[in-house]
Amino acid sequence: MPQTTVYAAILCVDFPDSVVEEGTWVGVRLGFLLENAGVSPSAFKVAFFAGDGYSTDLTVETAMREDVIVAYEKDGVALSEQLRLVVPGKWGYKWISHLAVVEVVDYDFLGYWEGYGYSDTADISEGSSGPPPFTPPNPDGAVPEFPAVTVLVVPLVLVGFFVLVLKKKSILSGSKNTLQKL
Repeated sequence: MPQTTVYAAILCVDFPDSVVEEGTWVGVRLGFLLENAGVSPSAFKVAFFAGDGYSTDLTVETAMREDVIVAYEKDGVALSEQLRLVVPGKWGYKWISHLAVVEVVDYDFLGYWEGYGYSDTADISEGSSGPPPFTPPNPDGAVPEFPAVTVLVVPLVLVGFFVLVLKKKSILSGSKNTLQKL
């Protein structure tokens, strides 16, 4: 496959003034892969999935850009994650690493962070120094401020509850044994 080289930097929406990683990325143009796969005219989005379950998306139009590549090398060194989507001009949550599956869909697929209301276009404007426009995922506008914390708190509360139940059972079973001995 034809090799494409792109110089680009990853910017994180949480730290918009800091470059996470930059360099010369080498890979295959995503548009080339999609053209060879035979994308249907009804296709609307391209969904990307990492080996760990993370997902993101691009419109077909963005995916066909000349500078969007599936990279396997950076600065002359093979990537440790094997494949990374390189999307210059987009926030880092579009630059999926450990890329495992690419699926063309005919509906408005939303990736992980996009599903929590992060901008689906993820455009970094010239001179921008802040996160992309935020659209709440719920009609009433209620959005968890820290979705990652919410995901961790619920299991911790459940674990705490079960620990209490088990302790209570062991205390009760201990007192039954004491009663039986009397």
